[in-house]
Amino acid sequence: SLKHAASLQSMRIKSPDNGVRYPLAQVVSVKTIAKPLQISTFNGHPCILFFSKLAHGHSLSDGIKVVQQLQKTLAAKLTLSFISNAQQYLQTRQQNMLLSALGIFCIYLLLTLIFRNLADPFIIMLTVPLSVVGGGLSLYLIGGSINIFSAIGLLTLIGLITKHCVLIVQFANRELQLGHSV
Repeated sequence: SLKHAASLQSMRIKSPDNGVRYPLAQVVSVKTIAKPLQISTFNGHPCILFFSKLAHGHSLSDGIKVVQQLQKTLAAKLTLSFISNAQQYLQTRQQNMLLSALGIFCIYLLLTLIFRNLADPFIIMLTVPLSVVGGGLSLYLIGGSINIFSAIGLLTLIGLITKHCVLIVQFANRELQLGHSV
C-alpha cells in the first residue's frame, strides 16, 4: 500500500544496469509538505481573497475604511486591491470629484460671461460650499447618510441657494446703478 510515506521508502526499485533491487530510500528522500490545493493569483501575484458582508447600518465606505486600517496593521508589504462593488465605489468617487470640480469651473465661466465681471460670479460661487456644509451638517444632525436621495437633495439645495444668490446680486447691482450706497 502506498498510503504512507514510510511505505514509499520501503519500496524497492530494480536497477537497469545490474538488475539488483535497491530500497527507494537510497535514491530519493520523501518529505510530507502541506500546501493548498489551489493557489489564487491576482495580476500575476499570489493573493488571498476574502469576502465580507456589511453589518446592518454600515455603508460600503465604512467597510473600505476598516479593511484599509487592517492592511496598515497586518503587513507593510501587503498590497490591497478591491474588487467588485468596492472597486466600483472607489472609481466612482474619484470620477465624481473630478466631474464636480470641472462642473464648478464651467459654471463659474458661464456666470462670468453673464455678469461680465469676475467678482459677482465669485460671490455667487461662494454660496456653493456654504450650502454643502449646511446640508452636510443637517444630515449629520439627523443621523442621515449620503445616498442617492440625499445627493439629489444636496444638488437641489445648491441650485436653490445659487438661484437666490443670483437674484440678490442682480438686485444689488441694479441698486448700485441707481445710485444707492452699499
